[in-house]
Amino acid sequence: MWVIATNYTGLGKSGETIVGSVVGSQIVFISPTRHDPNAAFRRTVKVDKEKVHPLDKASHGQKGIGITLDYQGKETVAAWRYLPSLNGGILVKINTSEAFSSLIALRRVVIVLGFITLCVVILAAFAVAKSISKPVVKLTQVVQDLARGNLNQQAPVLTHDEIGQLAQSFNFMGKKLQESFNIIKAREQELATAKEQLEAVLDAVPGSISWFDSGGLYIGVNRYVAENWNISQDAFIGKEVGFLKGSSLIASFMRDFFASEEEAASQLIEVEVNDSPKYYLIAAQKYQKGKATVSVGIDVTERKKAEEALRIAEENYRSIFENALEGIFQSQLDGRFLSVNPAMARIYGYDSPSEMIASIHEIDTQIYVDPNCREKFAYLMEETGKVKDLEYQIYRRDGSIIWVQENTRAVRDTSGKLLYYEGIVQDISDRKRREDELKRQLAELKVEIDQKKREQEVALITKSGYFQELQSEISSVNLDEFWE
Repeated sequence: MWVIATNYTGLGKSGETIVGSVVGSQIVFISPTRHDPNAAFRRTVKVDKEKVHPLDKASHGQKGIGITLDYQGKETVAAWRYLPSLNGGILVKINTSEAFSSLIALRRVVIVLGFITLCVVILAAFAVAKSISKPVVKLTQVVQDLARGNLNQQAPVLTHDEIGQLAQSFNFMGKKLQESFNIIKAREQELATAKEQLEAVLDAVPGSISWFDSGGLYIGVNRYVAENWNISQDAFIGKEVGFLKGSSLIASFMRDFFASEEEAASQLIEVEVNDSPKYYLIAAQKYQKGKATVSVGIDVTERKKAEEALRIAEENYRSIFENALEGIFQSQLDGRFLSVNPAMARIYGYDSPSEMIASIHEIDTQIYVDPNCREKFAYLMEETGKVKDLEYQIYRRDGSIIWVQENTRAVRDTSGKLLYYEGIVQDISDRKRREDELKRQLAELKVEIDQKKREQEVALITKSGYFQELQSEISSVNLDEFWE
């Protein structure tokens, strides 16, 4: 190890090899240094945790290479590694000034050559500038004309070098720009025509169409909106949604839509227009990646009124259906009831309409006492499409029999297809009993009248002269002699 440490071959004038080990808080040199032959086991370096010495790294098993300060405070290029046999490390170093001296000399040569080259280039540039300045000036004028929009300008080709090629390129570019400009102009005309057509279509739509930016300001509206609110179309632009009196619900809906992440939404809204309530179905759609919104409003006021009238009519029908004294029903063609009212359920002996509908699966066999009556019903419905005052006997839930009277019609769709039957049923059992009692009384009266009539006829006979003479002769006859 002593021989290696004192061998300076290839290390120049400042290079040296140092062997050392960490002892406590110091690094102890085990070998002499180039500049201190007595350094072995005498020279030490204090361990610094912030600036770790390469020998400290090597003594702890690390190896590496880098630029570092030596024990003399000089900047060196060093390499170090761990020596297991000594439990220490070895460091080989050389001053950076000596290691990089050739590079420094080369840098100076490069600087000198660069300066000389720069001078040559400047002189060449002055020589060339004079020859190319004229075509460049011409080319510059053409470029300025092109920049001002004069696309018909052509640059003169004065040389066949790069400037000439550049002039030809500018001429080709100007030609292409002119062609592109003509195409753009044609597209602008087409776009203006399409815009005019779109505006005409939007103005012809019998509904409100509005455009808003992301801040909720009007971008535009169609003619319907302007006429409906009696405001010009331009007066809407830039105004905030909700600036119109009576449109607070629309404004609230649109603001909520602007703030949401939804791409589309719709809602039925009531609006006061010229002090009159109107109903609009508002549909909104975002576009331009959510930066703008278009809304379409359809006036459904008449439909809303019709729906309200229908609702009232349905409530009235339901009231009549539920409270009628007669039985009202709808039945399918397969023999099942679609609906029955409470009176119908009571007539047939059921506690509720739902119980009756669930219990009767075949009207033909579960209802009719006489199957011929069902056949008569089917025949009349087929021939006339209705049954009027049909009287027949039916089975109630408990098996008892009553008389009913039915009026029914066939309900068909617009194509004439039979959908179902609907009708009214009345319990006429009391009437039938009264009719039977009246018939019995009429029969008894007839018997009584016939008996009295016979008595009157006998009285008339007995009072006649013929009967008196016959009676006188009979009284003068001796019966014993007559029979003998």
